[in-house]
Order: sequence, then structure tokens, then C-alpha cells
Amino acid sequence: MDYVKEWKEKEVKSILEGADEYKDKLKQLEEVEKQAGYDLDKAKIEYKERTGEIAELKRLTPVVKGYEDEELNRLYKIRENAKDDYWKYRYSNALYRDYAWSKDLEERARKLVDKHFNTLQAKVEKKIGTIIKITSLGGDDYRFEGTEGNCKVEVILAGGYNIQRLHTRWIIKK
Repeated sequence: MDYVKEWKEKEVKSILEGADEYKDKLKQLEEVEKQAGYDLDKAKIEYKERTGEIAELKRLTPVVKGYEDEELNRLYKIRENAKDDYWKYRYSNALYRDYAWSKDLEERARKLVDKHFNTLQAKVEKKIGTIIKITSLGGDDYRFEGTEGNCKVEVILAGGYNIQRLHTRWIIKK
């Protein structure tokens, strides 16, 4: 059995499933945002009917915008939070943000996995010889059995401070 090929296929499948989950969650957040907007618009109409005035968005403090009417202000905050949640999630993952709707996502995923895992495979095989078996330890951590021994690969997050970009690092323990 070709464990390396199976391992790479599993990772490609994981990226494709992640893209589907990303799109579903984004659609769900978009619906919540739309509903919050509808609720606020409806409340503005009801406010005008009740008071005869048009509800205006004002600066309640030098920093905070809102409505003087409590109910309108509550609905405004709900809509703003929904909008923030949508955009935060929309830009949370660069791969999915840029390629989730792309027709060539699978091709891109294969290239990404090949690039990423060929490097890891070379590092692992340098320590343990030809890979015989790969076992998932959960998440991105794996146990490799090779012709010259075994090793464990742990993935950690590194960087993310000052000008460094947050990225993953492999810790290979023989």
C-alpha cells in the first residue's frame, strides 16, 4: 500500500471539504446579516409610523454610533455584529477566501499538498529512510514508520509577532 499517496489524497480531500464548510458557513452568516438588516429596516418603518419622525443614525458618544430609540439601537447593534462576523469569517482563511469558488480548487489543493508534503516527506525520509506506514495522531500530527526507524511529526504555530507572519512549523522527533 502506498501510504504517502494515501496521505496526500486525504489532505486534498480535507481541503475540499474545508472549502465546502467555509462556503456553507459564509452563506449562513450572510443570511443572518440580511435578516438583521431586514429587522432594522422594519423597525425604522414602525418607528416612523409610531412617532412621525425618521429614525436617524447619530453619534451617541464621540466614538459610538447608534439610535436614540432603545429598540432601534438594539437592532442596529445586532446588524453591526452580524456584519462584523461575516467579514471576519470571510477573511479568516486566505486559501478559501481566494479559491473556494474557483473551478480549479482541486488542482490548486493538489499543488499545495504536493509542495507542502514533498518537503515534509524529504525531511522525514532523511531521518527514517523510506516511509513504510503513516498514522494520524489527530489534527496535523503524524507518526511515520520507515525502513530505518520511526518518527513523530508535530505541527506548531510560529511567528505572528511584529513583522513575522504566523505560519506552521514541523517538529520531527525520531
